Amino acid sequence: MQAVDSEIAELKRCIEVIPGQIATGEQELAEKKGKLSGAQEEIATLKKNRHQIEQEVQVENDHIAKTKNKLTVVKTNKEYTAILNEVDAAKVKITALEDRELENMEASELLEKEIPGLESAFKEYEAEFGRFKAQKNTERDRLKSELVAVQSKRERLLQDIDPKLFRNYDNVLKQKGDTAVACVTKGICLGCHQLIQPQVVIEVKTGDKLHQCQYCNRYLYSVTESKTETAVPK
Repeated sequence: MQAVDSEIAELKRCIEVIPGQIATGEQELAEKKGKLSGAQEEIATLKKNRHQIEQEVQVENDHIAKTKNKLTVVKTNKEYTAILNEVDAAKVKITALEDRELENMEASELLEKEIPGLESAFKEYEAEFGRFKAQKNTERDRLKSELVAVQSKRERLLQDIDPKLFRNYDNVLKQKGDTAVACVTKGICLGCHQLIQPQVVIEVKTGDKLHQCQYCNRYLYSVTESKTETAVPK
């Protein structure tokens, strides 16, 4: 029964970790997609900004043209100087706008160079994750089938165990983390690593009496020394 319960616990553990493994893969896939989408959105924003800057430059050029037209009707040097200053101010503004446009172009070009690599990394991982997810789903289905079979085996074993003894075993199992029996070797309980009374060890070896460890309450059993290592419950 302990061997069966240990197998059930291991199967459940393996089944329980699969959703987390898939979720981790999904998170990494989302991160790669986010980097690609972020770069694409930033390029689109930079292009939109460039278009707005071009419109602002055109507005300033139109303003300069209209302002220069006023030169033909000015009557004083003061008015003439004021118009020239207005034109110069517009030119300074155009220069600043063109500098911004150049910065946008350079930033956009750098991002566009990164796009192929980001797309490649995303598509490669997407395909890899697709295979991984399918594998994990198949593994989960197989483990669930195995779990059903082992649980059925457990039900059959229950028919041959005294109900009172099983209830006690089941309580110990829950208290001790899925291990309710422990091997005794060289007089030591391998469940808690405490020294067992010599008389108890003898009775455990002969099988004349059922004993529980006085320290950890696990049921005790004994095997030949050469088999002890493989007989310890996992």
